[in-house]
Amino acid sequence: MEFIDRMIVACAHGLGRAGMFLVTLWVRLVFVVICLAGLGLLYLVGRWVFG
Repeated sequence: MEFIDRMIVACAHGLGRAGMFLVTLWVRLVFVVICLAGLGLLYLVGRWVFG
């Protein structure tokens, strides 16, 4: 995991501000997708448990 973080940082430094912006945007997108997936999973589990 640390290796991936270093790669992202290295790429960001190599590309400059545009690269950093894209990386943060990508990370935010992934975070949002994970949050939505988690909420959807909780919803499904809730429906399954409480019928």
